[in-house]
Amino acid sequence: MHRAWILGLVLFAVFLSAPLFASGRAAAASTTGTVQVVYPLNGAALGIEGTRVQLAVSNFVLDPSALPCVATDHGRIRLYVNDVFVRETSEANTSLPSLAASDTKIGAQLVCTDSSSFDPQVWHNITITAGEPSVVIQNPGRPLGVSTEGIRLAYTITRFALDPADYAGPRIPGAGHVHILINGSLAGTSTGTFADLTGLPTGPYTLAVELHNNDHSLVATSTHPFGYNDTIAATGVIPSVRIVSPSSAGTVSSSAFRVTVAVTGIELDVENYAGAKIPGHGHLHYYLDGSSSLAATSTSPFVDFASLSIGPHSIKAELHNNDHSLYTDAGHPQGFNATVAVTVAGTSIAILNPVNNAAVGTAGFRMEVRVQGFDISASNYGGTNVVGQGHIHYYEGTTLLGATASTTFDTGPLTAGAHTIKAELHNNDHSLFTDATHPFGFNASIAVTASNPSLAIVSPAVNAAVSNAGFRITVAVAGLVIDPENYGGANIPGHGHVHFYEGANLLGTSTSTWFDVPALGTGTHTIRAELRNNDHTPLNPAVSAQVTVKVGPP
Repeated sequence: MHRAWILGLVLFAVFLSAPLFASGRAAAASTTGTVQVVYPLNGAALGIEGTRVQLAVSNFVLDPSALPCVATDHGRIRLYVNDVFVRETSEANTSLPSLAASDTKIGAQLVCTDSSSFDPQVWHNITITAGEPSVVIQNPGRPLGVSTEGIRLAYTITRFALDPADYAGPRIPGAGHVHILINGSLAGTSTGTFADLTGLPTGPYTLAVELHNNDHSLVATSTHPFGYNDTIAATGVIPSVRIVSPSSAGTVSSSAFRVTVAVTGIELDVENYAGAKIPGHGHLHYYLDGSSSLAATSTSPFVDFASLSIGPHSIKAELHNNDHSLYTDAGHPQGFNATVAVTVAGTSIAILNPVNNAAVGTAGFRMEVRVQGFDISASNYGGTNVVGQGHIHYYEGTTLLGATASTTFDTGPLTAGAHTIKAELHNNDHSLFTDATHPFGFNASIAVTASNPSLAIVSPAVNAAVSNAGFRITVAVAGLVIDPENYGGANIPGHGHVHFYEGANLLGTSTSTWFDVPALGTGTHTIRAELRNNDHTPLNPAVSAQVTVKVGPP
């Protein structure tokens, strides 16, 4: 009787509560909770192999318990891909194992502990783009020149997340690191966008960067069962440094001068100068006269030296790492350097030819100069100034005749009469070259007298008796430089030689003021001498002289 009474009470309680439970299921509960997809970001480009998903909730507790929906601030998250349910989770970190290669909608919905939706429903949706992951080596050059000392190998990665926090941990879709391979063998790994490799071989080999999961397994998909990588040809280069200028035993300016070098097997790195050591990167140290004291450093292939004492000096250029330590490889523990011997001289310019007060032609003449303590530079003519470097300007009075980056200059035509020609040193940008002791620059001048070309036969005299075995004819030349060095070559204004004729028959040519006429038949002969340019063309107007002689037995 007692048990029957208790059973009756229980049934009565169930009867009374049944409508309450029924009404709770019929009307969805509301919540103040929110959900957000923290990773990936909206618009992200992801790989088809999948992605981790990081979720965040507020005013809500993620609860794995499958209880009736009583506490509306408890529950789970349902994940959808393109509005298709994938999974329900009570974890803030989860993953999607694969994605279609297209624009993809990822949705996260809060649900109650009994998996029912709230009213209103609570969602956060993002759209991502899925595609094939890729890795591309960025270092320029194919084949890539790689220093035996090492290299910083840079690459770009798309649709794949580098994951240093989970390196060597469990696999997470779309996250991992890279393996670096040399000739197919593992040389290193990296969780960054570059890898530092050291102690590399000489000669040709292949370099590959390959995507791997956190657990070191290969990132592979149905479309790429052998993974994703970039493989390039590389050539190991032994580092070197060579001094290009000044030349060995060359003369440089006591005012200042530039040393230019050529390097291989090192990337001159201004950005990381004095910073952390990077394989294959560095700069140059310079030392003077065998001293171990540093004279200068440079992150470019040149350095400018201020004035040095006049006389001989030695300059050593040496490769160093960013942190100033000696740049070496396994085969060169003493490093890499080059030395040049130079003579520092006071800057000067002198005119060698023609001599002062020389007679020259109105067609012009060639000037030859000697320059010391100054670098004549054709490559930088008209460019940026370099200490101790430039070219030569030539003037008649204040009129610029021309400029040249050589030690010769052709004046061009001149009027008959006296002229003063000045040769003057100028910087690359045409400004006057000066130093502290020469504020008005460096120059040299000559006086010349220009005349029209002329030719006269000195001997033999008109109607002179000469031998039928041959005879010598002597001429006087003015207004033309007899030029044996350039005979038959390119024309030089005011330079040339003499042709000798009998009638239209060329007897011979001469680069002096005399000519030996060969044997002629007995009788009267007329010999004509004519001035010619270096290339044998006649002057314009032509200049000639002739003489009639009587040829007979000696």
